Amino acid sequence: MSGVTFIGYWLPADKRVIVCRHVLESAPAALIAHHRDGDIQILCERPYHQKSDAGAVDLGHLLFAIPELASTPEIRPGEWAQKDDFGGWRVSFNPED
Repeated sequence: MSGVTFIGYWLPADKRVIVCRHVLESAPAALIAHHRDGDIQILCERPYHQKSDAGAVDLGHLLFAIPELASTPEIRPGEWAQKDDFGGWRVSFNPED
């Protein structure tokens, strides 16, 4: 099975991740959550999202389409990373997880 490195882990390329449609339509990713159950969620900077905004995509395909996502920091389960004002990532405990 093929894999990719993402958020500091070697993951199967066919792992499904939840991505808002805005990121898929070229909005920059602003939040990446690594949930305790292993799910990964990637959102843009919009403050609110509807369920209809979410889609599931194979991680390998996503990293091929948006290669800059491969440069994210390590995000352990139960944490999230948010883009800061300078374009870097700030990792912290996910209070929603």
